Amino acid sequence: MVFEHLFYPDNPRKRQKVIEYQVKFRRSFEDFKSSWNKLCESFNIVVREKKPDWVLRLLTYDSLQSAEYILGKINEVLEDAKSKVRKIGSDIGIENLEGAFEEMNPHFLNMISKAFAAELGILATGMFINRIPILWQIFKHLKPVSVAVRAAIKVTRGLIGFVIIGVALVAITDIIIGDIQRKELEDAIKVMKKFDEGCIVHLDTARREIDGINQNIRDRTYIVDDEHVIVNGVLMLYRPS
Repeated sequence: MVFEHLFYPDNPRKRQKVIEYQVKFRRSFEDFKSSWNKLCESFNIVVREKKPDWVLRLLTYDSLQSAEYILGKINEVLEDAKSKVRKIGSDIGIENLEGAFEEMNPHFLNMISKAFAAELGILATGMFINRIPILWQIFKHLKPVSVAVRAAIKVTRGLIGFVIIGVALVAITDIIIGDIQRKELEDAIKVMKKFDEGCIVHLDTARREIDGINQNIRDRTYIVDDEHVIVNGVLMLYRPS
């Protein structure tokens, strides 16, 4: 927009903030999937023969899918893991994730998904504007200009009048759309900040715990439950003293 930097100089910064949240969320979802699937790979190889009912499910979502869909898939595999190997669930801290998921009601997740998946175009947040009210606002604001335009047309035989109305149309359009962008960007940032602090932080913490479990399974010792332990990649009976 021609006049955006003049009337709403903070909009580009807000638009960049939305992009940064988008990138962060997608990276967190991809990192979580990668860590989880590596855990499944190392754990399933160890238990597949002796405890096939312990085999964990892989994550197959695409990070470009909606946040609601992704969180649903994560919740499914974690619930499945908790029902099969409770120790893994407690070590990951599934309860914290479940609590975070519960706070994300469907309406909130729908808003996140729109802001998360949006390609930043005219409105930057992927939300839609009703064009008829905008046109009405434009013409309403043009009314005060019309008096000057008619006078200019009489004096200059139309040339300056057309220039004036053209500039006025562009300026008023930018003001109206810029204001709508400002509000939508602010709303998107508010929602994404809450999602970051209420959900993504727990997802990242769980991912780090998964990486630790995976490291123990591969290189050290991992106690699976009160009766089983994985030592050097082999599932063995566990008899704690």
